[in-house]
Amino acid sequence: MKKFSFNNSVRITFLGLLSACLFACSNAGSTSSADTSCDDDCQKKTDDAFSGLEPDNNGTIHRVENVDYVFDNGEWREATETETMVGKGCVEALNDSMVMVDRKVRQCVWSECESYWSSLATSKTPKNFFFNESVKYDSVSDKRDGRVYRTVEIAGKTWMAENLAYYLAYHTNETDCSKSLTVGCFYDWHTALAVGEEDSIASGGTYRGICMEGFHVPDSTEWKALLDLVPLDGLKSYLGWSSGTNESGFSVVPMNDVMSYTPIERYADFVVANYSVGHRCIDLGCMEREEAVTVYGYAASFDSMVKFTLMVQRNKGSSRGLKAALRCVKDSE
Repeated sequence: MKKFSFNNSVRITFLGLLSACLFACSNAGSTSSADTSCDDDCQKKTDDAFSGLEPDNNGTIHRVENVDYVFDNGEWREATETETMVGKGCVEALNDSMVMVDRKVRQCVWSECESYWSSLATSKTPKNFFFNESVKYDSVSDKRDGRVYRTVEIAGKTWMAENLAYYLAYHTNETDCSKSLTVGCFYDWHTALAVGEEDSIASGGTYRGICMEGFHVPDSTEWKALLDLVPLDGLKSYLGWSSGTNESGFSVVPMNDVMSYTPIERYADFVVANYSVGHRCIDLGCMEREEAVTVYGYAASFDSMVKFTLMVQRNKGSSRGLKAALRCVKDSE
């Protein structure tokens, strides 16, 4: 649709009418009928000022003397503060469309009564917003449910570039699986590794766990190789984190508050198969157990830093601690 800008004659005409209109309205009588008449008259004069210009339903914002306007639902109106911030008017033609602004995604919600740009929850944000499209991705199909995941090669290993979303009816609570493939599922350590409840921290061997065929749950040596090669910000998605660059394409999605809004600089945790690198926590900077708790394995925890931490329940209702997401890594050929 054709875009346009205001020429000087239209700008002068419009501003003259608008100034006169505002002056008249400010001095109108206090009765509702006078106010209504003034409002209608002002709207008519405002519409007349734009009558020589094409309707512009693509949401383009036009600024006239520091006032932003958009053409919406058959008439011109002043843009809202959010629309100005987004850089587009939320108009009928853009209903349900999405834009990313300041590391958050907003969606146009339009109706004849009102329109606004709404902030989207992480779980409602399409997962393509979290990838780095300049990175070369491959893919893997999970034959169990037909889902296809992007993969990326880092440090000589092929990793899933998104979280596993394989649902086990008898081992995974429905509340632990987002309806959105963006977030995936949260698994306790035993479920992820497919080991018995009596088992504790695993050591040695490769655990396929609940990963798709040809992949396994990464152990601490594989995580350490990844973390040694790529800085933390390079693993985080650009969207949702205050400093993520996603240069690697690993695309770590922030996992807390996934149902309410796209969080900024929170955390993300991943299941680790074992814990056997170096001397205890020296090499990995992990958090040691400070009190008697039940150990469910370890997780790689992302926030302002990365560390290996015990998988224990820290507070009810939180995925952080007892449960974590899962990134499977391809078996060596």
